[in-house]
Amino acid sequence: MADKDTKLEYKAIPFTGRWRPAEDGTKMSEGDFQTLTNMRYTDTGIKSVRGMGVINSSAISDTYVRPTAGFHFRKDQPSESHVLVQQFNAGLTQSYVYDNTTAIPSQGDFTATAVHNDTASASPGAFCSAPDGAVAYCNEKDTSVWTGSEGRLGSFVIGDLVGTVKVDYSKVINNTLSDSSNVATMVRTSTGTADANTMLLLHLENNVTDSSPTTAHTVTNNNVTFSSSIYKVGSYSALFNGTSAYLTIPDNDDFDFSGGTWTIDFWMYMTPQANRTIYYQGTDSTHYFKIYISGGSAPLYNGTLKVDIVNTSTVVQLQSTTMFNSSWYHVAVVESGNSYYLFINGSLVHSVSDTDRAQNYSGSVYIGSTSTPDCYFEGYIDEFRISSSARWTSNFTPDTTPYGSTTYSCYAYLGCLRPIKGAKFYIGTANATAATVTAKYWDGSSFTTVSSQVDGTSASSKTLAQTGSITFDSTVSTAKLKYFNGQLLYWYLFEFAETDATTTVYYITVDAPFQSIKDIWDGSPRQIAVAKKYSSGYQDISSNVLTSDPYDPDDSTTYANLNAAAAAVYLLVGFTERMTGLKFTMGGTNVNSNASTMTIYYWDGESWTSVSNLSDATTTTGATFNKDGVCTWKDPTEIEEFQTQAGDDQPLYYYKVMWSATLSAAVHIDRIYGIPAAKTIRGYKFPVMWKNRLGLGCESSYRKNMLLLSSESTNCVFNGDNSTELYFGDETELMAGGAIFSRYGSDLYENLLILKRNEIYLVDGSIPDDFKIYRIGEGHGCVAPQTLVICNLGYEIAPGINKQVAVWQSATGIMLFDGASLIDISTDISNFFDKDKSECINATYIHKSSAFYDERKREYHWLFTSGSGTSHNYELVFDLMRKKWFRIDRETGYYLQIGFPVIDTNGDKYTYGMYSITAGKVVRLEYGMSFEPDEVFTRTWKTGDYPLSGWMHETNVRKVKQLAVATSQNKSVTISHFGDCITTSGESTESMSLYSITHRVKQVTNSVNWRSATFHSFQGVVTSATGSGETLTWVPYEPIGLGIFYQTIREDVR
Repeated sequence: MADKDTKLEYKAIPFTGRWRPAEDGTKMSEGDFQTLTNMRYTDTGIKSVRGMGVINSSAISDTYVRPTAGFHFRKDQPSESHVLVQQFNAGLTQSYVYDNTTAIPSQGDFTATAVHNDTASASPGAFCSAPDGAVAYCNEKDTSVWTGSEGRLGSFVIGDLVGTVKVDYSKVINNTLSDSSNVATMVRTSTGTADANTMLLLHLENNVTDSSPTTAHTVTNNNVTFSSSIYKVGSYSALFNGTSAYLTIPDNDDFDFSGGTWTIDFWMYMTPQANRTIYYQGTDSTHYFKIYISGGSAPLYNGTLKVDIVNTSTVVQLQSTTMFNSSWYHVAVVESGNSYYLFINGSLVHSVSDTDRAQNYSGSVYIGSTSTPDCYFEGYIDEFRISSSARWTSNFTPDTTPYGSTTYSCYAYLGCLRPIKGAKFYIGTANATAATVTAKYWDGSSFTTVSSQVDGTSASSKTLAQTGSITFDSTVSTAKLKYFNGQLLYWYLFEFAETDATTTVYYITVDAPFQSIKDIWDGSPRQIAVAKKYSSGYQDISSNVLTSDPYDPDDSTTYANLNAAAAAVYLLVGFTERMTGLKFTMGGTNVNSNASTMTIYYWDGESWTSVSNLSDATTTTGATFNKDGVCTWKDPTEIEEFQTQAGDDQPLYYYKVMWSATLSAAVHIDRIYGIPAAKTIRGYKFPVMWKNRLGLGCESSYRKNMLLLSSESTNCVFNGDNSTELYFGDETELMAGGAIFSRYGSDLYENLLILKRNEIYLVDGSIPDDFKIYRIGEGHGCVAPQTLVICNLGYEIAPGINKQVAVWQSATGIMLFDGASLIDISTDISNFFDKDKSECINATYIHKSSAFYDERKREYHWLFTSGSGTSHNYELVFDLMRKKWFRIDRETGYYLQIGFPVIDTNGDKYTYGMYSITAGKVVRLEYGMSFEPDEVFTRTWKTGDYPLSGWMHETNVRKVKQLAVATSQNKSVTISHFGDCITTSGESTESMSLYSITHRVKQVTNSVNWRSATFHSFQGVVTSATGSGETLTWVPYEPIGLGIFYQTIREDVR
């Protein structure tokens, strides 16, 4: 044995294997690793990972510091970049979403104010891109959408205050072209004229002067004062104290209403008082005309506005619905040739047809009291006008500028997909004249002026003088849907007063706050399920108003007959879903011309209740059913409206349509359609984008196994035939979902992967009617929703066969799915799922694991809580190209909690992460010299335990050779020896230089005399400088292999 004892043998150890922590080191193949930390794979070996650099130097929040979700939302038109993160407080009871608009990958802080305040007790959130330039966000409590600072405008029309659409510029303003064919001219309308029909005009601007152009009436002020703090038009309003304040005007022919054509209109703001007179004129106690507020209970006395014409007895009476204190109302009372109208805020609330008229009363006119005087008005009145013409006979938008000299205003209507807080106008031809803008939103009954308006288009008191935003307080909680120009949208009215006629705008965007998803009508009218006419009994007229046959007045089966229908007759129209409008198509010229007001009722569970804010577009001069039109209303909530039965029919949502007076002799209804009420989108667990549709998975409070899919290319249409609900198996909840691309032969597919905790589903198809659900697996579903990642670059399933894959964490391992096969890729790291191992994933936090995909490196990063930890303390990385795992250890306090990809304006890709549960910092990964600022950055590899001369011989290592790519820094690698599977630190170490500026590869051989052992393993460690005494530098480390010279000592007979 002597010769053998002195002979040195050589073993080359390549670094081409894989990290296998689940196996004992003695069972490993050559090139495998027991430890591989902060070292990743190359095609020929391993190399060190990079550090990370802080993006925001200031913490996102001092209170909300626990990161749970992150997403990069970017869009190209207009160009925007938003890094969004969800942050919880320490107790995980409240969370917010914060935004950083700093250009990728530059450093910069987050905005101080969160873009979204999550509902209390929300879950960790999930983001995804959504159609139409949006991001969707779900956290089981909130289901939200955001289009950034500049979202697409749904519709843009120029009109007037009575709802006439002059020009529809919707297509023009949604592109950025600015040539003459792609600009919107801000067409003006003349308003505010005190014409020859103006008999009395009181601006009440700190005086009671009559500004009418006809007879200048003398107005006597009896204790009326003026307010500069509460007013509607101009700068003042008249304040009536409710005890002694009123105005009087001597009788004059201007106040003779016996001719049957007149209008009284004014603005009114009530304060509590039992009976309040607004206008009064009479001859005696049995002959008078009166407008007053009556009814209501103490202490508020929220009553109704009434109009009485009394000639011995009451001959005409009009009445509003309940009116409330401390709100401005525009009131208009109109007679037009035996037809009487009462408008509140421009909406017709009551009309009657009556040949009785007011007389030519001889007493004085009283404003604010009766002639006694008594029944005083308490509150504010502004812009009081009496006209000798019928100003309005259909719905209109009240003017908020003083009546008087002619003004030219552009009335721009912006139809939005959700409530907004501003709009940006890109100016073509700038306005050069002093002008102002007033923005208003539809509140369900009228257009209401926004709060805190700031005009960014104004320069030198000229609105629309420059490109800029007109901003105001959010209207998310106050704006309501309105049917206008054939669309059910959130409508805003921008009144541009005195702009130049040549002013043009070429592009408009809207600022819609981060908010709950709103369901918007898809534009397709709904067919009725049942229609009945009630006279002395029910008559089924469903086929009459559903038939596809053209209307034929001689064929009674092609229309519903309402000939001379009395007020006791009504229609009952049923649908399978709730409605917010009915569309009536009339039969040619067979329409109603008698004055009559429509009323529509819904079933509240116990009785029929009239809808609120009914807008009847079939009305002309007070006659309902006079023309084709859509009747819309403010739909009650889902818990206020219920299905009911009519006879033996199935339960439906029924609507009772009534009219106030007998209709004309020949009235035919050709068709009746419905406009559906918006669905309430409740809290969902996750969003997913598939086939350019937004999917919402797991309605957390109800249908947990359901996925709601929007109409194609929308993020707000969840109704109609192009939207659908998909249900998966039993009622166990959906956990996550993602779109996965596959190719089979020459066919291409985009499938939807849906995961439960214990099941896997795949959805195929192109349109809702074709969608098919396949249950493709059981037992390996996803228990941690944030670990599902779709890896966009191909995974090699077999030589030459690459597929896009999905990767997620199940209860027992990490699963990979390629659209056809399910693969467990966690065999090498199965110890982290072995409950007998101390490093096993913590069962309490198994559902909170997260993951991200580094597209540049093609690596899946799995972040989880191991052992007794309470937050993520492990980061294992799977190299999808080489199918190997390694570990990144960022040290205590810097373990990643989340990670997500980001993209710069040129399309280059980076990865961001967030570490710790207290720092509130976002970091750029694979960047910088260390994980901890100014601290050691350690990279480690450790080989398997090798029996250099077989299991039955002891050997002694005498020389060690390190081959590595040379570095320009004067740094070394420390090589340690571990004999016979010792579990403590290495017994012997050697420092081997990596420095060379003359060679690409550094080769160093050191003589050693490491103790004899049967099994030998070797470890390499490279650290950066500490920063305390040494300069912190990045030390790239790429070992090629290790060479060992050893001699056999003796047979191992232990």
